[in-house]
Amino acid sequence: MEKRKRQIEKLTNLLQFNRQIVGVRFIYDKEDFEACPAQRILYSLPYCMMVKAATAGHNIKATAENIGCFAAARVLGMTEVTESYKSGEDYMGFGMFDNQKVSKKVCDNISINERTPYGVELGPYAEMEKNPDVVIIVTVPYNAMRLIQGYNYYNGTYNNYKMGGLQAMCAEITAYTYVSQNINTSMMCAGTRFLSKWGRDEMAVGLPFSKFDETVEGVFHTADPLERDGDKQRILNRFSESDQEAPGLHMGQNYDTNYYKVGKSGII
Repeated sequence: MEKRKRQIEKLTNLLQFNRQIVGVRFIYDKEDFEACPAQRILYSLPYCMMVKAATAGHNIKATAENIGCFAAARVLGMTEVTESYKSGEDYMGFGMFDNQKVSKKVCDNISINERTPYGVELGPYAEMEKNPDVVIIVTVPYNAMRLIQGYNYYNGTYNNYKMGGLQAMCAEITAYTYVSQNINTSMMCAGTRFLSKWGRDEMAVGLPFSKFDETVEGVFHTADPLERDGDKQRILNRFSESDQEAPGLHMGQNYDTNYYKVGKSGII
């Protein structure tokens, strides 16, 4: 837990967040679920609203009966995947796709946890008693860019981002990140934007726990070439208030210094 707190501190020194970073842990047996100190959801709540609660500082746990959205329960591995869903028939009634072939293609590309969890725990990443499986960051596009750049520092460009504007929190950010063990981003979906009231300027990034620390380090090491002077000064100010060593930052210098040409031949 202490290491996680240190990494969150480092990342928040580098970037600005309005919400807490969330951890999601799949729990595969009843004993582990009962022993988990998180607050049990007593009734039903859509999964994305659980994520929203975790971004506000709540540590909660839920079983399948508490997942108040059957589509989320399905991709999390907590309920049956029917043949009518696999064929695309179920989604045809929503009016989002031209024909069943397209609908089936969409369903084929929605990630599903093939294991069957007994429950799931969500909470502020830094405060969870056990390590999570997935880390969720709801933030602005600038921070998403920096997280991608940090991920690329050690891994190179990831070519399989999966975004369909559908089942954002449950499928795109949680299930796909968990199954692929790679980063993913989501522009959210109509459902979670309605239920959880995310800002129109917010999007989501999912990271497997196994790659969170290296992504933070990647953001740290790319601060000098990629951040501009105003943000460099903000970063230095934040690190000066903590006991962590700041990245080496050089004002007036970036990876693209003296790279561009804008003159009389330009359109301005």
